[in-house]
Amino acid sequence: LADKAMLVSIYVALGIADSVVRGAFFVLLPFLLIGKGATVVTAGLALTLVFVGGAIGKFVCGWIVKWIGVVTTIVLAAAITAVGVTAVLWLPLNATLVLLPMLGSALNGVTTAIYGSVPNYAKPERRTHALSVFYTITIGSAALSPPLSGAVGDLIGVPSAIGIVSLMTLVNIPLAVALKNATADRCELN
Repeated sequence: LADKAMLVSIYVALGIADSVVRGAFFVLLPFLLIGKGATVVTAGLALTLVFVGGAIGKFVCGWIVKWIGVVTTIVLAAAITAVGVTAVLWLPLNATLVLLPMLGSALNGVTTAIYGSVPNYAKPERRTHALSVFYTITIGSAALSPPLSGAVGDLIGVPSAIGIVSLMTLVNIPLAVALKNATADRCELN
């Protein structure tokens, strides 16, 4: 029972960290780009580039999980996301626009690896319930992230808030390692 509770806690923490990062990045990115001289139309295009890359990332990371595993995929995608978010801070506008589809792939790749693996650790008759509870908790954190990140951006500035988002992405790495340790015996959720 303690192992199951640990596994649930790790998955919920992964989901919350992932949802907070995505929500904060989507809110702060347009303001960062406008600060670099982008027009509102260019900032909208930038979000589209992230979303297109994200759709590709969801598709590709599903295959990658099968090839290298959930934990390794989460670690790699989180590391790439952190590096990408940091690069967005320092790159000029045009280079940032080129980077955004790749960043979107990694950003949503983390999500795919996490959400896609939740049913693997639930009993077959409880998979729908386990995923629905997980999704409800993480979507709640996703709803809170935009106003909180906006307030943080107003308080400390958008670039500093983006830096915090990059650091928050790295939270998924030790959580993924903890997930590996907790799932070593493939315990099932109730």
